[in-house]
Amino acid sequence: MKMRKMVSSLRIFCLLIIGLILAIGLGSKIGYAETYQYTIEAGSYEIVDAGDGYQEIKMEGFGQLLEPGKPKLPSKIFHIAIPPGIKVDSVEVVGAGLTELPGTYNIVPAPMVSPLSATAEEIEKARVEYNEIVRRAYSSDQPYPAETGRFITQGAYRKYNLAQVRYSPFYYRAKSGRLYFYPALQVTITYSYSAAISTEAEKMASDYVPEAEEKAKKFIINYEDAQKWYPAPDKGSISTTGGFVIVTTNALKDSVWPIKNWETCKGRAVYVETVENINANYSGVDLAEKIRNFLRAKLTPWGILKVLLVGNITDVPMRYTYPVGPDGYDDDDRDGDPFDPDEIPWELEDRVPTDYYYAELSLPDNQSWNSNGDAMYGQQRVDNVQFPNEVDVGRIPWSDPDIVEDICMKMVEFEYSNDMTFKSSILMPAAFFWSDTDNAELMEEILDIPHMSGWNYYRLYEDNSYYDSTYPSEAILTHTNVLNEWTSSNHYGFVNWAGHGSSTSAAYACGCDWCPCWDFIRASDCTSLNDDYPAIIFADSCSNSYPEVQSIGRRMLKQGAVAFVGATRVAMGAHDWNDPDDGSSQSLDYWFTYRVTNRLNSVGWAFHTFALQKMYTDYNWDTSWWEMFEWNLYSNPDLWLRDRPTALPNLTDTTPSGWSYPIVPRSANNSTDTWCPLSSTLPGNSNSTYYNWTWTNNGSYRAPGHLTRLYLDGVYVWWSTISWMDTGYEVKFINNGPNYVRGGRHTLYYSIDYNDEVWETNETDNCWGHQFVWSPYALPDDSPRTRSAPPVKNAWGCAPAPWYNNDGFSFVVQQEHPNKWWSAVGILPANSASDYDLRLWDIGDYTGSEGGFGSGYLEWSSYGGDVSDFVIVNDNTAPAGTYYAGVINYNEGTADFRIEEDTSVKIFEGTNGPYSKSSHNVLDIYECYLFEGEYGFKLVQISGNCDLGMSLYDDETVHCKKSEYMPGGYANNTGDGGDEFFKVDIPDAGFHGLVVWKVDSSDYNKSCTYKIKMGKCANPTTPSNPNPADGATDVSIYTNLDWA
Repeated sequence: MKMRKMVSSLRIFCLLIIGLILAIGLGSKIGYAETYQYTIEAGSYEIVDAGDGYQEIKMEGFGQLLEPGKPKLPSKIFHIAIPPGIKVDSVEVVGAGLTELPGTYNIVPAPMVSPLSATAEEIEKARVEYNEIVRRAYSSDQPYPAETGRFITQGAYRKYNLAQVRYSPFYYRAKSGRLYFYPALQVTITYSYSAAISTEAEKMASDYVPEAEEKAKKFIINYEDAQKWYPAPDKGSISTTGGFVIVTTNALKDSVWPIKNWETCKGRAVYVETVENINANYSGVDLAEKIRNFLRAKLTPWGILKVLLVGNITDVPMRYTYPVGPDGYDDDDRDGDPFDPDEIPWELEDRVPTDYYYAELSLPDNQSWNSNGDAMYGQQRVDNVQFPNEVDVGRIPWSDPDIVEDICMKMVEFEYSNDMTFKSSILMPAAFFWSDTDNAELMEEILDIPHMSGWNYYRLYEDNSYYDSTYPSEAILTHTNVLNEWTSSNHYGFVNWAGHGSSTSAAYACGCDWCPCWDFIRASDCTSLNDDYPAIIFADSCSNSYPEVQSIGRRMLKQGAVAFVGATRVAMGAHDWNDPDDGSSQSLDYWFTYRVTNRLNSVGWAFHTFALQKMYTDYNWDTSWWEMFEWNLYSNPDLWLRDRPTALPNLTDTTPSGWSYPIVPRSANNSTDTWCPLSSTLPGNSNSTYYNWTWTNNGSYRAPGHLTRLYLDGVYVWWSTISWMDTGYEVKFINNGPNYVRGGRHTLYYSIDYNDEVWETNETDNCWGHQFVWSPYALPDDSPRTRSAPPVKNAWGCAPAPWYNNDGFSFVVQQEHPNKWWSAVGILPANSASDYDLRLWDIGDYTGSEGGFGSGYLEWSSYGGDVSDFVIVNDNTAPAGTYYAGVINYNEGTADFRIEEDTSVKIFEGTNGPYSKSSHNVLDIYECYLFEGEYGFKLVQISGNCDLGMSLYDDETVHCKKSEYMPGGYANNTGDGGDEFFKVDIPDAGFHGLVVWKVDSSDYNKSCTYKIKMGKCANPTTPSNPNPADGATDVSIYTNLDWA
């Protein structure tokens, strides 16, 4: 129940005590004022009912002082910027404006915290100790906390020199129930010049990344005032969205390309560095320190904000830290002295592997992580680790190149997906930590976040013989139910689990002596998960990210997850947790989930910059470095749970001024960047074509390197590659050639991003194409030609090309020669798998580089399969001139073909020939004058074994195709070496055309000799209905045939 509300604003007053700083040279030892005073004012607050007769104070902008068993009161660590290059000599903090709140209060005690690995016996023992702390605290009337303000440490964030001060606006006399409020805290900082700090300050002075400055503005309370100590930023010198560094091995550097390119597409300046190169070029006692020194050296020049470590810890090491080492902090304090080294024996196994070592980059190791020089990094009592972190760090903890590439691609595709149903669904398996701590409460608190109202959720809570949640759920927490739901068609973009754990599982029904501790998820389950729908996972359990083995965290990242936040060692939990202000791992879980699901932060920012930092400033993790170090992120730190970004590159075609098209073939190599018109004529069947092509990036950000391929009729003919491409830039490749192109109509197109290496706002405009026409091959009379396979008819790529690609030819039909009044063009493929067709175009069809061999064709001979095709022009009725034929590859055949333009030879009644058909010959055409009546034709093969056919065409024909023969005027029945015959009724006298043709590809290399017998039929009495051509002799047209 809300009891009282007081409101004041959080304001910062900077009062200069000694002098006003106007300008400070960072390398100078003089010119600094020696003392500053800051006044911090508290925020709005309300006192609420905490249950069981207790109250709790909620203050805007503050967390809680969480000393287990002692009153839970608002508190926060503030960061105050101080001039660069100085060290803090002393800090005086004095509360101001003390008032006593009317009435008495029963402030709730801070919850008990235990390792999740603790046994029931250990929990019971700790409970006794906790109750004793409560008894002592609430039976005393001494003010708590004893200090309204306290100097924590001198820290740093990038270029900013910081003094950290804890401000606890309330103090409480528990025995009497009296509550006091300091609405302001006056902070007086005395300092002096430090050569060591000044050296570091000079290195960082020019550091400026807008995203980092936004972070600084949020937590440095005098940010605006601090700007006068630094030079004006050169905002154009680095990426406005910050540098992204990938640290990996030589063996893995090529496997990280998806993330390298994706982050470039998102606007990051991406750098890939190998540990081999770092090891050879940077100083340090071991590889870990060398990597950290490399990152420190590049922090400002590259504007680093994100670091991705790729490799197992044996290749890219974590730093082993010793927060509870022999000189360090005792996290199980019993006697009131948390730094008593004699209380609990320290063991070497109490080391904590962490990647936070690479996130906190403010000072060299000998001034920070190993400041006492004992090589036991991160000892809470003696080492000077700086908070907050400079960069967000994630890791892909695998060293197999294929696995790494798959993980990288999966992460990219997750972000690029616009499936917001999947990305707005959360799976929530929650077990009890102990009988007093049901993590269903955590899940319900998450679902109560306002922005979660639009999410789909599936809860699995305990209901068994050991624990029974009071909250409703969609299913009972069991291994079967978790796996069944996770592998169902209900895909989950976020999975949040809480329970006991190990390196290979998370469990329920644990925490008591008789509890069986059953797994609800196992590392071996990962192989069942659908990696097309991977999840961001927060694992509130012990050791799920244990890096020395193939932990469940590592296995999930391989299959099932795109991000995994887990503990590398034993995790801690707050008993009876029911509020995000109760702290411990549940609050880290809550705040990480809050910031990721509101889609305003990447997983790295949500974890390092927000949740982990909030635990430090708001929930007492400044005294729990174990927890600060053990929680780690396996993921790309810049991965987001949101819809596809709208600000990306976009590669697309462009037609620059002076160019005809984005792709321009030319007959000369004299194009320039500003002049590239299409040639009026493109010479076919010769090495005379030069390709020119261009494209642009009209998106929001630089495009990474990509390969562009140029195609002619679907065949890759040229390529170009660039290492990167700024927005607005036009790439031009000119005068590439000379290249051979056969005649006819062809399609030129390009695929700009051939390997799909660039993620774009529009993936459908990476291709452009156009059809052009090259001058045809001029067929000589009666002289076959062998050609390679014609272009695939519809290999258009993305070109809007309605006409088939073809191999183009021309042939001349002349009336001057008295014996050549018919012309036929025929083709024959070389094998049975190739089906080629033939089209005929009229005189004047071909007009230059964009005209001809398309629409308006006269004939299309399209016998199926590997049979011959031909078209015919009858010069008795058709105009003389140049006609055009195009060979079309109907079925993507690959065989050669022969083409022949044959002109007619006259034949007469009786026996004609013999005629030789060479292996290269396709067809022969004959002209014969026929009178009205019935005629017989016989083809007699006198040598060879060709399979020949013959067909007759009407005298009124202007042009026709193979299948347009006269009724009855077709014979192809007897096969190889056989004779063929037909008889036909001639309705009108005239000059007719007879074609003898090879049948199919089996005749491709065959030769033979044949005769043609032709005669008009009589009306004989015997033999009955003879075949008239069989007995034909050399008789006149009016003489009856002699029937032998």
